[in-house]
Amino acid sequence: MIPRLSLALAAAALLSCSREAPDLRAWQPSDHDHTENPGQNQVAPGSDAGAPSMARMLGVDEVVLTTWRAQCVTCHGVIGQGDGPQGGVTGARSFGDGAWQASLSDEQLSRSIREGKGAMPSFAALPESTVAGLVKLVRRMGPANAVTAPTPNGDAAPASDATP
Repeated sequence: MIPRLSLALAAAALLSCSREAPDLRAWQPSDHDHTENPGQNQVAPGSDAGAPSMARMLGVDEVVLTTWRAQCVTCHGVIGQGDGPQGGVTGARSFGDGAWQASLSDEQLSRSIREGKGAMPSFAALPESTVAGLVKLVRRMGPANAVTAPTPNGDAAPASDATP
């Protein structure tokens, strides 16, 4: 049997949903600034106003960066060092390995993304532009573009070509 309090709460919820809100009115174009005053207080898509986005700084679009975060970081880590939470289990590649970067063409890297390799699943459903952006991002994680960690005195430590 349903306790009286639960029954009372359910009845109150049903009754409150059947009343129309006192300030409810139909949407009008004037409700949105961009219909009558286009561009006022808004940034146009693709404009360089404000701080540059992380994607723009890396030379890729937001879709590529979102795909990287959703599909790749778990194994490869945020900056591609193979240190993601599942990186050790899956044997994820560090993209900072200069010898590996030099040994692989962009087409081979694209194929690995599309078809999968080892423990990495296939991402065949990704659009070609996203795969190309991921290849570009992986190349940006190579030793020539390595993210350096600050030393105790605040200077940047030199990037290393050493294999992890």
